Amino acid sequence: MKEGLVVPPLLTPLASSSSSSNVNNNNNPAIDSLRAQYLNLLQHGHAHPEEHRDNIAKLRRLVLLEGVPSETDEEINERTKGQLGKCSLRGMIWMVLLGVRNVDSERYAQLLAKGPSNQYQKIRNDIGRTFMNDASFEQSVTQDKLSRSLNAFVHCCTERGSPMGYVQGANLLLGAFLYVQPEVDAYYTFQTLAFEHCSLYFYPDINGVLQFLMPIAQKNQKS
Repeated sequence: MKEGLVVPPLLTPLASSSSSSNVNNNNNPAIDSLRAQYLNLLQHGHAHPEEHRDNIAKLRRLVLLEGVPSETDEEINERTKGQLGKCSLRGMIWMVLLGVRNVDSERYAQLLAKGPSNQYQKIRNDIGRTFMNDASFEQSVTQDKLSRSLNAFVHCCTERGSPMGYVQGANLLLGAFLYVQPEVDAYYTFQTLAFEHCSLYFYPDINGVLQFLMPIAQKNQKS
């Protein structure tokens, strides 16, 4: 079965804004047009999963050539609404490019119900240093959000029998997602990144990090 350019259900309310006045509060026609291109592409990919490869290629090309527009006033306001907030355009793009296919709030709640993980204290020690000099981040992303999601991730790793877990720096990766996505969306984006794209980074010893960074080091040596 072919996979589409998925727009998870939790993301669709934001994509429903069609007029430029709703999409962007800065009255910039060029930015309005770019945002509309992204939203149309995401919606088309969601409706036409058989065009997966072509849709992903178009999305990547648009990101590389045009970049992603800055958040609108509406999106910035959404950051303070916790789990009930909408996902920003940037958050939607990250989810699609990373291949997030499942956002299960009930499953997330089950992981949270397990309480503190065996790495709780290590997590608490690190999260206070997450983008600590960024006032906007500190206002939008609470330490409780970081703690909940990271402990849930550790519980998920344990359930899978995986040697992966919390490592220093994971708080920064998750923090970036929480800054532009609701908590549940951010958790599953982070989980997908960890399990499907850079699992070695989340191994508890330095060997995992070294193996993860080796391709980067080799590429730099050749350049």
